[in-house]
This record gives sequence, structure tokens and C-alpha cells, in this order.
Amino acid sequence: MLPYFHGRDLRAAQLLKYRRQLFLEAPEALAWVGPLEKTTGTSAQRCGYLCNMAVAPDFRRRGVASRLLEAAEEVAGGVMRERDLYLHLRFKPPLHTNRPNHLNRSNRQPQDKEAAGLYESSGFRPRAAHLPIVPLLGLQRMKLMHKSISARRSA
Repeated sequence: MLPYFHGRDLRAAQLLKYRRQLFLEAPEALAWVGPLEKTTGTSAQRCGYLCNMAVAPDFRRRGVASRLLEAAEEVAGGVMRERDLYLHLRFKPPLHTNRPNHLNRSNRQPQDKEAAGLYESSGFRPRAAHLPIVPLLGLQRMKLMHKSISARRSA
């Protein structure tokens, strides 16, 4: 079931590594792993980035997301040979009220608890977060999370 890469095995996925992004897909879930340029000081460093991950509603709370996350780590460390994997955790938008957004006291935007629990239990740690004022600018608030992974050789 999980993982398969564009309907091919891991060796076929290795051929795609030169495109610097891979899609992991199954009937019940999807993930997109790509590169990220991380700038520190004056030097840029490449690292893995889990761009998107989704599980169909009927398959949630069954371990599918955990297996998909493990597969994404395998792709980042094995196929792409990255040592770090990053992702963004989105904060849920506030419930709609008739009050203007700047008057809504409940505009705290709690993070997605299920996703946060999954990422934290998988070893991801928060690195940075948008300030609570970001939604007032019309943007979605997010938290950057990081995990060190071992770059490993693919068989």
C-alpha cells in the first residue's frame, strides 16, 4: 500500500531525484517532497522540505499519515540525500463571526492539534512561527518545524 512513488518502486524514484522533487502517492494519501534553499548568514544550504501532505478523511486516524511521513523522510534522506527535513504546520483559521477580523478576540488561530501531535511524535521540533498579527495582513499563520535525518544510501 504505502509508499509507492508515481506508481513505481524506489529505484524508479531514484531516477526522479534529478528533478529535485518527488510525489508520494497512494489511493488514500499524497505527499510532495521538494528542495528548500535555507540561507544562514552569507551562505545558502539546501535541505529537504515536505511541501504538502494530505490523507483522505476516511483513512485518517489509521496510521496512514505516520507511514506517509516515514516515506517522506526515506525519500529526503535516501533518494535526495538530505540531512534535514522541514515542513510548515498551518494554524486553523478562526471561526467566522459577524465582527470585523480586527475586533474578533478569538483570532488566536489554534494550530492543527492532530497534525502537531503527528509531527512532534515523529521528532519534528518548532523552529519559528508567524506572529499572531499575520492574519490581519490576509495571510495564513504557520509554524516552521524541523527534523534532522540521516542522509542514507538508497538500495
